[in-house]
Amino acid sequence: MLKKKDEEIANANTRVTTLKNHVFKLKTENFLWKKVAKDTGADVKTLNGELERVKREFAAAGDTGSERCGSSDPEMLIPCGICGSRDSCMLMLPCRHLCSCRNCDMTNLLCPE
Repeated sequence: MLKKKDEEIANANTRVTTLKNHVFKLKTENFLWKKVAKDTGADVKTLNGELERVKREFAAAGDTGSERCGSSDPEMLIPCGICGSRDSCMLMLPCRHLCSCRNCDMTNLLCPE
């Protein structure tokens, strides 16, 4: 009888240790996810600020970029850096390269240059 109780206590202690380790792991994971969320939020805030700055720059210059799309002026035409078959008219951020057409801009997230 006493031996059986000792085994139950040993099993319970093992289970407690396992659960404590699991709680520690979950707390660590929770901390890391909070850090990722905080860093991502900071990145979003930075990108939104950069976007607003670029919008202000283009508004001040009176340049929306739309006048280049469909332009017939050969000096304003730059081939799309992705497909090469259409004219570039989309500005990549944050590098501000004019290097993709409208169609490729929808599918491409990174500047090809």
